Amino acid sequence: MSLNALTACLKEEGYTLAPCEEAAAMARRSDGAIDKDTLAQFGKTFAGQAVMLYGREGQMQHAVLVCSGGIVFDPSPDSPEDGEFIVDHFDRIALVGDISVRMFKVTRS
Repeated sequence: MSLNALTACLKEEGYTLAPCEEAAAMARRSDGAIDKDTLAQFGKTFAGQAVMLYGREGQMQHAVLVCSGGIVFDPSPDSPEDGEFIVDHFDRIALVGDISVRMFKVTRS
């Protein structure tokens, strides 16, 4: 699903997406990977709900819901039903190296 399609669907239900300022906390290492210590700190302090889009080479290939405390809910059938901590999510899917991540806070319109 594209960001435009997701935005339109959420708008129909009374929600909006706004760029998540805290996403800047996901500092990149020199090799382009996400610094997991920084990501863990972000997850522990995050409050609310956000949509995180990620993929390789600038192509957003997957979307997940991030909830307070950095708990990720992934629609993939092999994901834990109760969610998982954001760092554990990246470890489980083995998405390493130079990845692109965008995060948008979900708010009621």
